[in-house]
Amino acid sequence: MPTDINESDIGPSLLELRGHEVVYGPLYEPLRIRLHSRGVSIQRVGLLRSLFGRDSQQFRYADLVPHGSSILLGAHDEEQLPFEVTGAAARLLHYVLSILGDARSATIVASTGSCPTRMGFEVNGVVLGGPTGLLVVPSGLFGLLAGGTLRIDLAQLQRATTQGTDLLVETNHPRVPSVRMGGDLLTLRAFARWWSRAACVPSAPGDAPLPVLWELVEDGAVRVAHIQRRPWGIRIRADDRSTETACSGLRIHQEGDGHTPGEQGSLTFTATGLTHRVWFLGGPQHAEALRAHLQAVQFESRTSDYVATAWKSCSGDWQSAQIHEPGVGERLMQSPTIDVTPTDFILRCDLDTFSTSLTDLFRRHVQLELANPRHRLALRCVFRRADVVRHEDPDETPYMAVSLLPLGAGPERLPSRRASVRVELTTPVGAQLEGLPSVGSVQGTLVDLSSGGLHLHLHTDVPPSSHVLHVCFPAVDGRPLRLACKVVHSTKRDGGYGVGVRFTDPSERVRTQLQREVHNLQRVERRMRLNQAEEAHETPAPANRPSAEDLA
Repeated sequence: MPTDINESDIGPSLLELRGHEVVYGPLYEPLRIRLHSRGVSIQRVGLLRSLFGRDSQQFRYADLVPHGSSILLGAHDEEQLPFEVTGAAARLLHYVLSILGDARSATIVASTGSCPTRMGFEVNGVVLGGPTGLLVVPSGLFGLLAGGTLRIDLAQLQRATTQGTDLLVETNHPRVPSVRMGGDLLTLRAFARWWSRAACVPSAPGDAPLPVLWELVEDGAVRVAHIQRRPWGIRIRADDRSTETACSGLRIHQEGDGHTPGEQGSLTFTATGLTHRVWFLGGPQHAEALRAHLQAVQFESRTSDYVATAWKSCSGDWQSAQIHEPGVGERLMQSPTIDVTPTDFILRCDLDTFSTSLTDLFRRHVQLELANPRHRLALRCVFRRADVVRHEDPDETPYMAVSLLPLGAGPERLPSRRASVRVELTTPVGAQLEGLPSVGSVQGTLVDLSSGGLHLHLHTDVPPSSHVLHVCFPAVDGRPLRLACKVVHSTKRDGGYGVGVRFTDPSERVRTQLQREVHNLQRVERRMRLNQAEEAHETPAPANRPSAEDLA
């Protein structure tokens, strides 16, 4: 027998027992025994600990040999004497070997527990689980009676839930409706892991439903279920018909590859906002089959995934739309229009206002941000397709039509970008713009200004797109301000384009100068309003009304 077995070879500890080791004849010493999932560990606590020097050792269940009412541990080791365990611990080890049968390398589950009887009282004892099912071993006199143990087949287990620190296992056994398993060493996940391995079934042929143990993490219950693979996603239905869920591939998200470390036959994913964990009764082959199916249907949807009324606020004309692809970059559209349809929504824009091609975004998850001067929306969606629409009339401008399927319950409203004070200028200001390679410098009119950007009207027929512009305009004191800007949005207007820009990384000196300029413009504007108000209140006296001198 190998002597280099450690606790990692026999699995996690499940239950601690008090037993005795036979010394000679009627003499025995106390022994501490721990049941593990794949073996036992022993520790001497009496005189033999100092005499033999072997205070602790581990054994696999294959190394346990029945010897009458005792159990020999290490009987195959020719170099050392075996441990002979007797008493209640030996009796329980006999039950462990009985539930393992010939499958000595299989894993077990064990804990203290209880179960109700048809006569209305609780039977307390130890609950053991092996390849064939659960075995309730009563304590006290009840356990010594013939037929006192209660055996529950794996096929009779239906549901396991957490109740405080205990597990409640519901069954369809005619005598045992439920079994309570206690202790801090047994968790719901550990029990489900044992259950799935013990109830291993043959592989399902083709597209047949996959038998699983299904846990909705939010309700803390594991139940027997089947997963049906559908062209649009999956449907999970509990065998007892207590609950079911159906979800399209678009609504399913796996963290990484969904694989839980140390659990080859399990899968964790989020669907419709709930976390699902499944253990496959068919083993890792079934897990790989479902992963492949979810990969194939990740962009498929159902009719119920999209409710057009939830997205009405997206409909209409926008100054700009930015498509963000996580980890890649962003695509900018100028002056887009969105039409909300019963099946998706269509984003339309002119070809010459779009910054780059969209064809490489096909069937990908993207973030879309829509912006107007005082209104911004953000949403997550799936990019379905992008088509160039051309009119029969050659004079009509072709446009790009993008089909998107939004995800979620509606768009997210974002705060306006106007975090700084913005002055609306009542008098047009001349502006020199540089950086348009096709037209060079053009003239424009400054409409409003803030310390972060400005809005102006360009007198040009060439759309500014996403160019970097160098803007020059006179300040209140007459000195020119020269600033580098990036186009955020542009809208075609009569005689040119209305363009919103933001300043690109101005220095602290320039930022201070801009803030001073905004405050100066505010003072000028307030002074002009006061003058206009004073002029409005100075009304001349009527010609036929006598003056004060006439009255004197």
